[in-house]
Amino acid sequence: MNIEVSLRGPISVVTGPQINLDVPEGSKISDMLEGIKGRYLARAKEAGLEEVFLNLKSQNLILVDGREISALEGAETKVEESSEICLVNFTHGG
Repeated sequence: MNIEVSLRGPISVVTGPQINLDVPEGSKISDMLEGIKGRYLARAKEAGLEEVFLNLKSQNLILVDGREISALEGAETKVEESSEICLVNFTHGG
């Protein structure tokens, strides 16, 4: 199944603002995050964003159909082709 993922913040420097991923039917957010990491980790290293991609769940606000995944089933939330998925990166300096 093909899912669309919107990405906001510094993470989009590596991925672009929108990507399409092929994932098996019944996939969860955790599967999607592994797919993103596998596809973009090398580019993330070049951009100095390796840590963000190694920790996608903790470094991003993840929304499915406008709801943050902690209000759903966390990383076990299932995704569907019709799901609106958005990762909002909140990487910042201190």
